[in-house]
Amino acid sequence: APLTALTPLSDIAASLASSLVAGQGAALLTQPFDQVKTVMQADRGVSGPMKHKGFVSAAKSVYDRGGMQAFWTGIVPRSGRCMAAVFILGETQYRLSQFCEHYKILMPSDEGGLGRRQTPPRTPPPILPTVDQSGEAVQLRREPTVKKYKTDELKNLGLPRHGTSDMSSRVDRMNDAKKGSTEVSGVGH
Repeated sequence: APLTALTPLSDIAASLASSLVAGQGAALLTQPFDQVKTVMQADRGVSGPMKHKGFVSAAKSVYDRGGMQAFWTGIVPRSGRCMAAVFILGETQYRLSQFCEHYKILMPSDEGGLGRRQTPPRTPPPILPTVDQSGEAVQLRREPTVKKYKTDELKNLGLPRHGTSDMSSRVDRMNDAKKGSTEVSGVGH
């Protein structure tokens, strides 16, 4: 498929142009520091004692070797690397974000951070006023979202039994086995 069929050419041209400007700017701003760092890395003390005690000593050495121009030695290949890196990283980030948005993965979640897009949170149950034991003060409490049943109430409801991993289900199955019951109290058991 031609390149323009995948992405409009103007998008690629705009991305390339901005990468050239950003990469060149980054290289120009950081080249003197990178030059001093390179001198410090080259001075490992392999063939004798280290010549530079720190950043300032290495910077003085670079300046003594060629003045201010020495700080800009190697700017052309470094700026080319920076421009290419900015373009590749920018395009990769753009393509991955489009992919993730399309398939709804790694989207910001409601709890913060990244995760699958969550469904909107449910509204909390209403807050109900209740009178305390003395009958004078009113307390606010939230209505429970899940009704808690006692075991006997559940048995009286006549709901079909099914296998779960909770302890009461296991105890029921063991009791059924002891009684010699023919009823199977669990799906797949």
